[in-house]
Amino acid sequence: MEIVISFTLLVALTTGVVEAIKKIVGVDSRFLPLIALIAGIALTFLGGITNLTSLTILTGLAVGLSAAGLFDHTKLLK
Repeated sequence: MEIVISFTLLVALTTGVVEAIKKIVGVDSRFLPLIALIAGIALTFLGGITNLTSLTILTGLAVGLSAAGLFDHTKLLK
């Protein structure tokens, strides 16, 4: 259960970081999925996994892709 909560928290944090980067820097929207992947890997690394392994990268990719998908679905609701 703890893994699901931390994964969900990482997805929410990644979405927030990508939104903040978008607002502050003014990045083109086509680069947002790439930024979400990079932010997902970085936040997963900072979130308690202390060494950079293939599992960290895979989890970070899953977090980044989930955050990018969450962002795309919120655009559909408008």
